[in-house]
Amino acid sequence: MNKRRLYALAALLGLLVVAGCVPVWCGAPMPHHTGWHWGGPFGWLFGIGAFVLWIWTLIDVITKETDENNQRLIWGLVVGFTYFIGAILYLIIRRPERLKTLGR
Repeated sequence: MNKRRLYALAALLGLLVVAGCVPVWCGAPMPHHTGWHWGGPFGWLFGIGAFVLWIWTLIDVITKETDENNQRLIWGLVVGFTYFIGAILYLIIRRPERLKTLGR
């Protein structure tokens, strides 16, 4: 993986942690959280967008990933169990490599 992808991944993960959106994905307040929460009135829109991205990525992994070295199984589990973060990781790390080697 090249440096540009690593920097993009680190920036994304840092943004998620700093923004505090990891515990409040869809704008739903946590029990200890009062007042304004991340996402504001459009938190549901982020939640729906994250869900659509997750489903699209999961379908992409299942239908186009190779079975060589269990890549389909590994990435399917990563994306399936880690939801939005797994989808972003797949799109940044594996998909460009797959497109370059397999062309699909």
